Amino acid sequence: MGDLPTGTQYDMHGMTGQAAAMGQGVALLCPLFFAGDIATGRLVLPFPGLVLHTGSAYWLAYSEKRAGEPKIQAFRDWILSEVNACAGQCGMMVA
Repeated sequence: MGDLPTGTQYDMHGMTGQAAAMGQGVALLCPLFFAGDIATGRLVLPFPGLVLHTGSAYWLAYSEKRAGEPKIQAFRDWILSEVNACAGQCGMMVA
């Protein structure tokens, strides 16, 4: 491999997205986290529908004994609804 170009690099997803939105370059981002910026045109999806699945995931963890508690079910339902709403705005599907 040849030498890679050097430049500013950020190790925080939010800072990377903000820098790209301010015109500082391009970024590989999860569109779910930047749906607002995409909706307003601050960020654009150059290849709509093209998504890289990295195998990374977020997990909602709770005790199996408490799985049936109304407040846990309500939170789980709410967070899934929010994620699916964001995914829909970006033209993605969430399992």
